[in-house]
Amino acid sequence: MHDTPAILIVDDTPSNLYTMREVLQHYLCPCYIVEASSARQGLELTRSMEMDCILVDLQMPEMDGIAMCRQLKQNPQSARSPVILMSAHQSTASMRAEALDAGADDFINRPIDSVEFVARVRTALRLKKMGDELLQLNNALQGKASSASATLREYLRAVESSEDLIATVGEDFRLKIVNNAFLRFHNFRRRKVIGQSIADIWGKDFFEAQILPWMSRCFLGEQVQFEARRTHPLRGEVVLHVRYSPIMGAGKTVQGVVIIARDITEQNRARQELDRQRQFNLAILDHIDEGIVACDMSGTLSLFNQAARRLHGRPFEPLNPEQWAQHYRLFHNDERTLMTKEANPLFRALEGEPIDHEEMVILPKGQQPRHVQASGGPLFDSDGTPLGALISLLDLSDRRAAQQESATREAQYHALFQNNHSVMLLIDPDSGEILDANEAAARFYGYPQAQLKTLKITSLNTLSPEELWRALNSAQNRAEEASFRFQHLLADGSMRDVEVFSGPINYQGRIVLYSIVHDITERLRGEKQMLEATKAAEEASLAKSSFLANMSHELRTPMNGILGMTELVLESRLNAEQRECLGMARDSAHTLLALLNDLLDLSRIEARQLELRQAPVELNKLLNQITKSFSLQARQKGLIIHSNLCPKIPLSILGDETRLGQILINLLGNAIKFTHQGRIDLQVKCSRTQRGEEILFSVEDTGIGIEELALERIFDRFAQADASITRQFGGSGLGLAISKELVQLMDGRIWAQSRIREGSSFHFSFPLRDAHETTAGPDPDSDRQEESTHRAGIKILVAEDHEINQRLARKILERGGHRVTLTGNGALALKSLSEEKYDLVLMDIQMPVMNGLEAAASIRRGTVSKEATNIPIVAMTAHASEEDRSNCFRAGMNDYLSKPFTPRELLNAVERAIIAPQPLQPQG
Repeated sequence: MHDTPAILIVDDTPSNLYTMREVLQHYLCPCYIVEASSARQGLELTRSMEMDCILVDLQMPEMDGIAMCRQLKQNPQSARSPVILMSAHQSTASMRAEALDAGADDFINRPIDSVEFVARVRTALRLKKMGDELLQLNNALQGKASSASATLREYLRAVESSEDLIATVGEDFRLKIVNNAFLRFHNFRRRKVIGQSIADIWGKDFFEAQILPWMSRCFLGEQVQFEARRTHPLRGEVVLHVRYSPIMGAGKTVQGVVIIARDITEQNRARQELDRQRQFNLAILDHIDEGIVACDMSGTLSLFNQAARRLHGRPFEPLNPEQWAQHYRLFHNDERTLMTKEANPLFRALEGEPIDHEEMVILPKGQQPRHVQASGGPLFDSDGTPLGALISLLDLSDRRAAQQESATREAQYHALFQNNHSVMLLIDPDSGEILDANEAAARFYGYPQAQLKTLKITSLNTLSPEELWRALNSAQNRAEEASFRFQHLLADGSMRDVEVFSGPINYQGRIVLYSIVHDITERLRGEKQMLEATKAAEEASLAKSSFLANMSHELRTPMNGILGMTELVLESRLNAEQRECLGMARDSAHTLLALLNDLLDLSRIEARQLELRQAPVELNKLLNQITKSFSLQARQKGLIIHSNLCPKIPLSILGDETRLGQILINLLGNAIKFTHQGRIDLQVKCSRTQRGEEILFSVEDTGIGIEELALERIFDRFAQADASITRQFGGSGLGLAISKELVQLMDGRIWAQSRIREGSSFHFSFPLRDAHETTAGPDPDSDRQEESTHRAGIKILVAEDHEINQRLARKILERGGHRVTLTGNGALALKSLSEEKYDLVLMDIQMPVMNGLEAAASIRRGTVSKEATNIPIVAMTAHASEEDRSNCFRAGMNDYLSKPFTPRELLNAVERAIIAPQPLQPQG
């Protein structure tokens, strides 16, 4: 129940209505009395407003009080409102029974004492208030229970969706909770295992040997984890990482255990594979005949393979450069001069110098001198970051054996080449001959392997010979692997798109090209389809925007006639009923125009054609204008509008005043629309965020509120908080969506908060910029001042193809005292200008034969006459975008008037054009 109770009185007798109203207002002040003279009128009132008590006369025409009572109790909107039936006839027991059966809360026989009458109404109001309080308490309790239930469901959902095996065990070792992963792994059914002892499920021996030792520690409060091997029915042996955690109860006692097991079989395999690969790489290094020695960037030795250890006759030790020569006995070729740090090939490589076949001597203790050949250089990672240095040491005395070993390695490489699953080719870069091809290449191209080796790459590649030779030379001359995209021809005549990675290698003593071929036909087809889909989507978006713009023009043209003619008639002598009807027609047309503007704004935003102007904005003036425009509407609903501007905010900020006002009008309009009583607060203050200082706007109301789920889509296009909102309050659902887009264009954000039946608050913010600290250009509309009086007797040529708009322009201009000549297109306008002298041209843009832009440009070029070149031209158009406005000025027009316009706007435009400076000249 509201602070001021709302009481509905339904009676077809005016004197009864008057008497009850006076009694209730005298004894129950304050109270809000609503009257209805029929049951149907009373039912309609209860659909738009919640009543705290309903007084209904028993006998009324069309529908009696009992029938109305039944409908009130069947409607959820009024079911909780107490209903008191009243009758001037002496009631009978059956009459009272029928009234109570219909849902009436009380029955009054007239005449009745005023005190008793008020007392029974007060009793009904108290019952309503108690019912409301009980309902609020019940809703609050249900909300808390629902929240707790939702949280529990989220936890259970997370447990159920986890890939880990999760279960809980009570103090009696019985399973309480198991998730799907646990059931799948063990191939259990939930109803078969829940409540069962784990000793019964896995067997007593397994339980005592594998589970009980760990779980006993957990029941003492300790968390334990270990790895266990289990046999999976499909995957064989798997490795699980198991963690037991105690479930603590009141008094820090353990009430159970949570079991979480993660399958780490693949992780173990990957780790083992990594270790195996590292050992494999080290084994490869140890099996290379050349000694491999490396150091890191600090100069500390980090690698000594087995061949290097044999050459030096010493084990590996991580020494620094000052110790290398002495410890490993490194000498120059004379076998007497100890090698200095600066002369050491490894140290020079660390300094960035490439080492190429330099000889040195190693004198291992107790062994013959070893003459070795050092080659190497600095080491870098894939990003070019230095890692250290490496040199290889070739024992020259064992060269022959090394050559033999090299032949063996080449055979191994060839085996790797042949057995590789990737398509691989060896190509002579000079002749283009295919020197070798592996089995994967033969399968891909569809040729026998022997035949493939007799072909040239020109037989497979669709490039011209000249382009193909350039590609081969590019791959041959690069130090790193090159990548190409070609089309290759298969044996069956089909074509495949391929990506080829190619580079030079030493093969049998000469440089050849290796090529690894990947079939990318399907990938390119998918990319092409994606590009086509993207293009189609962009074309559809442009078509939609074009459609909206054209529809805007087609709607604005007749709308201009509707609004203009309505304004003209309203200025004539009318009786009250005629003026009221025409006023409502004008208001409806303005509502339709607002919707049209919203659709056009949406089209501009989607096409990225809407740009914000940056000019000084006087916030105090803007807020006063907006709140003043809503003051009458607010007073009619009994609402209070209060605005507050923080004094710390600069008097003038930099921004787009029109778009900022549009956002505030949307928010204030919604607040008034959905608020039945109370107040609306508009506040502007500074806000410090991570992005810097921002200006924060807030619109708060005491209205009906918005449900929590609806808040998530309140800023969506064509969305309403409730399906019934449009029917009850009207609106297209575009205002908030456009406001969101505009705020984002301002580099800001917008959000809403609300509680049902308590009110809503909408906030938006964007970076604060002081107009006095920023140099901004002049306001393009600053010189468009409206004149209070207009000149008369101006000779005007109107170029307009729409008959109604022709008549409208003539009536407005002739009422303003001007002389008017009408033409139907741009070509006729040029003809009229060549035959007569005019003071001004009003030019529509979209006309047959020749449009207004073409006609204006022709006038400015002097096509008509030199005298007509400087005649003022004002555009009258239903195209209302910023681009259309710019096009008009580029064509040489002096002013721009968008349809629909009012008589005053047209006369002001005529006055501005007459006193304006020289017209703009066409560009381009």
